Amino acid sequence: MVEFVLVDAESVRPVRRAVLAPDGGRVRLTWPGDADERAMHFGVRDGEQLVAVATLVHEQVGELGSEVWRARGPFVLETQRRQGYGRRLLQALQAVAEKRGGGLWVRAPISALAFFSSQGFKAGSDAGSGDEDLLLVWHPKA
Repeated sequence: MVEFVLVDAESVRPVRRAVLAPDGGRVRLTWPGDADERAMHFGVRDGEQLVAVATLVHEQVGELGSEVWRARGPFVLETQRRQGYGRRLLQALQAVAEKRGGGLWVRAPISALAFFSSQGFKAGSDAGSGDEDLLLVWHPKA
């Protein structure tokens, strides 16, 4: 049975590792804000296995206001993609950000632009920290 759950910061790390370093290479799994009391970690559990995760942390960026939340993910195991888990996790992050009175931003690879655009995200003024990622922003009033 598939269920959407809140999880702790440590629980998201195995899924992050599987998505970011599928070859088993070294990758940073703990990020600033993960342990903050306002951070929220969402997951999709299929039976006992966590198959998708997303994190919401309070982090301001650029010209966006103080009530801005950063989305990390969604990260979905390769075998579980195309089932709507990432979209539903992102919608959960958007709902929480909206309830808290702010917008949402994410750094995403260019390959994920279509996914985030389909959920209402637009390119931000910062082109990204490299050629491979973009700053994308979403605000409920936009």
